[in-house]
Amino acid sequence: MTILIKELSVLVYMNTNVEKQLQEYSGRRHVLLTKRGNQSILAALRFAKNQGITTVYIPQSGGWMTYEPFVKRLKLQLQKIPTENEQILTENLELQPNSAVLLHSLGGYHKTIDTQKIRELADKSDALFIEDVCGTFGSRNCFGHIVVGSFGNAKPINLGKGGFIATNDENANLFFKKNFSNELTEQDELDLFQKLNSATKRYSFLFRKRDEILQKIPAQFKPICDENALVIIVPYKNDVDKNEIISFCDSQNLEYTNCPRYIRHNKTAISIEIKRLNDE
Repeated sequence: MTILIKELSVLVYMNTNVEKQLQEYSGRRHVLLTKRGNQSILAALRFAKNQGITTVYIPQSGGWMTYEPFVKRLKLQLQKIPTENEQILTENLELQPNSAVLLHSLGGYHKTIDTQKIRELADKSDALFIEDVCGTFGSRNCFGHIVVGSFGNAKPINLGKGGFIATNDENANLFFKKNFSNELTEQDELDLFQKLNSATKRYSFLFRKRDEILQKIPAQFKPICDENALVIIVPYKNDVDKNEIISFCDSQNLEYTNCPRYIRHNKTAISIEIKRLNDE
């Protein structure tokens, strides 16, 4: 009995610290664990519709594959924000009343988005900012009114399952609590606790490997990749170049995907998937 009580105490302590860690990383008072990141995105959009929002802005490129289908499923109007190499072009961006902005804080997983600027634009227009932080959670400040993320296998915090949704809005938090519950097991939360504690180490590993690979890429290629990138976009001109970069990836045991692809890059290129590497 004494051993059982001690084990339960450890579980309660760990679970409490998972919540505290998520609150600290997100900068939000209210945090709920979810089944997966897509569930969090859909819940955020449902809350937006519940609040009378009729239009949702998403990036023209560099977003996530469920953004557009979810907006259409909820019968909301869709507007696309112009991008250049997955950078959000905010110069002439004027948000409509009763709108929401949904975007990834790391466009295409390679372009750092000025989410503080997006928040300022949203507040100016009284719009809702839903920030998807799948590629930056634990490494940068969050600025969304609602913050969503995933702990899937291909994410920096790679639990292999689960996601979260976070906010400071009391009404939003009550809405989310009514719409879903945490489906992670106690063991999942213990594992997540360890992943969150090692997030800094994980990012350092990924960035170091990225920089090492950038040094090895054949000189004729001009990769697109900034300081927070978790993939390396390598544009190519012809099949010879394409085959050369694929051969390079194979020689280095690197996973890659072909572009154009909405969630990576909207032009012809190979995306080297640094974020899928396992820690040493």
